[in-house]
Amino acid sequence: MTAQIPQIDTPFTALAIETATALSTVAVCHEGYVHSSALSGTRPGAGEVYAKIDGLMAKAGIVPTDLKCIAFGCGPGGFTGVRIAAAVSQGLAYGLQIPVFRYSTLGLLAAGVGAACEESVVIAAGLDARQGEAYVGFYRIIDGRPEALVPDALVIPGQFNLNAFAEQHGVPGVFLAGPAWSMYPDLLQGGSELVVADNADCLPRADDLLSLARHAFMSGELSDAFAAQPNYLRDKVTY
Repeated sequence: MTAQIPQIDTPFTALAIETATALSTVAVCHEGYVHSSALSGTRPGAGEVYAKIDGLMAKAGIVPTDLKCIAFGCGPGGFTGVRIAAAVSQGLAYGLQIPVFRYSTLGLLAAGVGAACEESVVIAAGLDARQGEAYVGFYRIIDGRPEALVPDALVIPGQFNLNAFAEQHGVPGVFLAGPAWSMYPDLLQGGSELVVADNADCLPRADDLLSLARHAFMSGELSDAFAAQPNYLRDKVTY
């Protein structure tokens, strides 16, 4: 898929990788255009990611040394996928001596639905964490970008109270994003009246990482390759 993004004065050519969920995607942007593609299967290996990156860069007419930064979804999510995204990003960034943009997978999920939300609404991003648990994050869209209301968390559905959370943080309504909310109805206990909209089918995509990375690039908020670390949120991982 190819899409056009607004031009910026400073040339920006970047790669984005998101492999933390069942939908694994990579994307590159160059000269105002985004080229993106999904990988086959739910658990692609590093070799598949590299091959897809090579294909997209060829399509965009660029080579690795053209890249200004590498962005990746750092999790939380599937252990193997999060690890692959971090490892590929770190290896490429270190070899090319370029910075990385490390971003929450839940925040990226919020970014994907942000255009459909009013700024007063909080996006409740939720992913299945397996073992009867869920990863949740709460974000507001400020100036077109997600800002975390609280740190991303690993929760047990029956022990999480959305209404109490909303009262504590002054949340007037939530937009449910991601599959966890339909998979674990107990996450909504006492708070279903707060839901103003939902999109249970959405998953984070690498495409949305590029606009966030571009802002970080312009703001000087990128990190070096050694900062390309995953965020598991769980000490015991099983997949």
